[in-house]
This record gives sequence, structure tokens and C-alpha cells, in this order.
Amino acid sequence: MKNKPIKIFIVEDNDVFALTLKADIENYFDNLLLNIQLFKTGEESWEKFRTEKPHVVILDYNLNSKISDASDGSEVLVWFKRENPEVKVILLTSEDSTDIAIQSFRNGAFDYVVKNEAQFKKIHISLFNVFNLVRLENETSTYKNIVIGIVLSLAVLLGGMAAIRFVPMLLGN
Repeated sequence: MKNKPIKIFIVEDNDVFALTLKADIENYFDNLLLNIQLFKTGEESWEKFRTEKPHVVILDYNLNSKISDASDGSEVLVWFKRENPEVKVILLTSEDSTDIAIQSFRNGAFDYVVKNEAQFKKIHISLFNVFNLVRLENETSTYKNIVIGIVLSLAVLLGGMAAIRFVPMLLGN
């Protein structure tokens, strides 16, 4: 994510809130290269989600509050996680419900943020955690590849197959 923009989708049926959230994120994380796209429904975001593969989705739970035939956020969350289990989804809702929160986490949400006076601060914290997690995952992958390269180089240098037997173990297989 260093040289490429961090792709964030905001799926929110309230235009004013979506635009305010977008501006707030761009302002708060002004040191990062961000590509933020807005969608009113999960259905509207679906094709772009499949082709652009965002790193993060900020998803409103009540997507069908203004467009009655739109899928709700919990359905859209399931679609997104089924298509890309690695995507980090932050579920936004005006309902402070333990049941909804638990169900959201079971369905793969990264975080659950209630819309209230502290919502933007909570979203900042959640995004900061996502960005750090992705950075650590990338670093781990890099180090893992370096170790595999060293083991394979040793195998070639030593002419033995013993070192090659360790590769599946390093890959976690």
C-alpha cells in the first residue's frame, strides 16, 4: 500500500453524511494516498467492488432506509466477505445494538461503529488499525518470502534436498 492508493469504498445512502465522512477521512489522513469512492447502495457498489478490490469498505447497516428495495448492510457485508475475505469492512449504524454488533462480527466485520457524536474519531481509530494491520501483513509476507528464498538458495548451494523439505513448513502447509 506504500505507492498505491488505499482504496476505500463508502456505502451510505445519506449523501450529506457520505460526503462529510469522505472529506473528514481525506483531511485526517492527508499524508496518505487515498482513493475514496461513494455508493448509495450495496448493489451500486457491487461491480466496482469485484473489479477494484478495495482495501476497506465503510458500510452503512441501514442501506434500505431511503431506497426500500436496497439490500441492508448485513446482506452486503456477507456478499463482500464471500467475494473477498481479506477486505476490511467497518459497519456503521445508528443502532447501538449488541445483537447487530455480534452478528456483524460473525459475518466478518472488522469493526462496528455507532453513529453518534464520536463517530468520526472512532472511524479514524478503526482506519488507523486497518492501515497498520495491512502494513504488518505485507511485512510478514515479505519476510516469509525472504526466508523461503534463503532456504531454497541453501538447498541449491548444498546440493541437498533436506532444505527443500522445510519449504512446506515455512508456507504453513
